[in-house]
Amino acid sequence: ALAAHAVHKLSEASIWVLWISGNHDVAEDGHCTSTVRSLSSVPMCITRTMPGVDHFTFKGQKTLSIISLPFTPRSHSYDPAVSAKELAGSIGEGEPVIIAGHLSIEGMGPGSEVDEFARGRTIFFPLAEAEELRKKFDVLALNGHYHGRGECGGVMMPGSIARLTHGEEKNVPSFLIAQYKPSKAAKRSGWDVQHVAIDGAAKLLTIKPPVDGPSKVDLKKAAGAFVRVLPPAEFKMSAADCEAAFIAAGAEAAKVMPQAAGASVITKQAEKGRERVKHRVVVDRMVEEAHSRDRESLRALCGLVMDVAGM
Repeated sequence: ALAAHAVHKLSEASIWVLWISGNHDVAEDGHCTSTVRSLSSVPMCITRTMPGVDHFTFKGQKTLSIISLPFTPRSHSYDPAVSAKELAGSIGEGEPVIIAGHLSIEGMGPGSEVDEFARGRTIFFPLAEAEELRKKFDVLALNGHYHGRGECGGVMMPGSIARLTHGEEKNVPSFLIAQYKPSKAAKRSGWDVQHVAIDGAAKLLTIKPPVDGPSKVDLKKAAGAFVRVLPPAEFKMSAADCEAAFIAAGAEAAKVMPQAAGASVITKQAEKGRERVKHRVVVDRMVEEAHSRDRESLRALCGLVMDVAGM
């Protein structure tokens, strides 16, 4: 409903909008069904559930081309590297190009969101091909998929526009404003990119109160936040009273987690803390979670480095 509202507003203002499907938009029904497809009936709205290229011409400027590399269901899988090369064939040399993907980035950590959001299969963003296209075009490479903003391999990720779970408390919800400026002084081969934080994004906060109940510091920090409370096993305050105390202190909402759930989170965090001294365990887990086409070579290289370092 929110997406449809935004699309209609943009259409009424005569602003083009392009949506590409992500891993949570697709359905494995064999027909490439996607939640974004319903938006295509709105004027000036383009939806891409399969790879494609769209050209936009603006007064006094070159044609802007956008190569879309969406996440697709298994029934409609494709090779992003091959698609990027083929789609670039319809673009004039020297023109500004945006490569917009919703794929995994090789070498990029998976992000905290994978613990609570199913990621789906790994499809890699064509980093080498994007670099090759930069020799012919003014390329700006953008990618969704990751909930935290960042940059890797020359690809910018704006991150999510909201904090979706308490595992994302430290994320800075944001969006990008990209302006094409054909000047040698401009950044990114003609692209000037600005990261804009969303000040109104919901503030999520996890608090582990003392046995007797939340402290004054806890209550002060909770103002304006959605609070998750992880109480100790011997917590003396009732859940209702604790939640009421946080609400009275200005929290948007407060929830005392059941003892079993809270203990599970605390134990998981404690285990992570202990594992920091077990270098090989940590590195092996990082390799296992890494977005890499050849994990065994990566594991061997890390092992060699640790051997030399005496770890």
